[in-house]
Amino acid sequence: MGNGQRVRPKDNLSSTDINPGIQCSFIAAFLTRFQQLNKRPMAADKNPVFRKVIIPWYHSTNAYIFVIIFMLVVFFFALTGISVAREYHAYRGYVWVPAVLLVMSAGIIITTTARLIKRYFHKPVK
Repeated sequence: MGNGQRVRPKDNLSSTDINPGIQCSFIAAFLTRFQQLNKRPMAADKNPVFRKVIIPWYHSTNAYIFVIIFMLVVFFFALTGISVAREYHAYRGYVWVPAVLLVMSAGIIITTTARLIKRYFHKPVK
């Protein structure tokens, strides 16, 4: 090998090697069984049209009402924070914190109310 000669592959298999005939028959049997399993008829549709839609708990009306009430508390807390920050001269630089809180809570109240209104007017047709 050191003088540039190539190693030739074995032409014959030793007794420790896998018999290629057995290996081919195993692969053929596996492929045949795999093809048989994949030829099963398609299952019936398990989602009938008449089934009632199940919504997650966080999209329920009760959860939306809870979010609106909680955001109203945050909204009034932010209003209080703005009034306190305007009243004391040392806190005037921090008016932006309750203002951001006020805007974010108002946005959540508006979008959640819009979702409830849309749900109320969009009744499913029977």
